[in-house]
Amino acid sequence: MGLGKANTEATKEIFESLQRERVNAIALIPKKEKTTTKEKMKTLVNIDDVAKYLNIKKRTIYKYVQENYIPHIKINKKVIRFEIAKIDNWLDTLKNDYKGN
Repeated sequence: MGLGKANTEATKEIFESLQRERVNAIALIPKKEKTTTKEKMKTLVNIDDVAKYLNIKKRTIYKYVQENYIPHIKINKKVIRFEIAKIDNWLDTLKNDYKGN
């Protein structure tokens, strides 16, 4: 019977050690920051903002939207929004295309 008790104690120690290692490993995992709806809304801008940002006329932006040339989101038939990060990526693509020619 003494041997069974020793095995139980050893198993318990191993289990507790594994639990501590697991907790330490979980603590090392970087936490993903949650983006709130308000923060997401801040990244969406209207056509006026994009025209100012790109320093081009609004009618040019409308033309780009109609031709599906610029990344945009159509909320409905009258409301168009843009994500600045996607506009920046689009501009980088244009720069790279220009350098390639």
